[in-house]
Amino acid sequence: MNRISCISALFWVAMASIGPAIAQDNVGRATVVRGAVVQAPPGQNADSLGQGGAVFRSAVIKSGSGAAAELTFADSSKATLSSDSELIIDEFVYSGPGAAANQTVTFAKGSFRFVSGLVPKQNVTLRTPTVTLGIRGTTLIIVVRPDGS
Repeated sequence: MNRISCISALFWVAMASIGPAIAQDNVGRATVVRGAVVQAPPGQNADSLGQGGAVFRSAVIKSGSGAAAELTFADSSKATLSSDSELIIDEFVYSGPGAAANQTVTFAKGSFRFVSGLVPKQNVTLRTPTVTLGIRGTTLIIVVRPDGS
């Protein structure tokens, strides 16, 4: 194998190995977990989410029957899931005060509590199957019924 082919092969092996790490942007932690809570990062199967576990952008997080979880994001905002709930972290960008910041979370099913953090309120969007909410306050309680209402 010539030198250019070796370098090219090494480059593609390296890119393949770091690709999943790039796709999994850690945006916070599960600060409280009670019962069965799972997370499915983009392109991966669902896996158990334990207390202190990393939470990833674009992940789907589900709580089982009788379970609950509190997620604390890098900007100190918090989302609490009650039993039989599902949320999707659509977007989260925060790298410190004064930097570009955005947060979009979809509450797909169940009951939730959301407390805003350091992402400017005008850059926070909370979605449900039937409505999109803009944030002007700091604490919200959201219920999404099984029929999406």
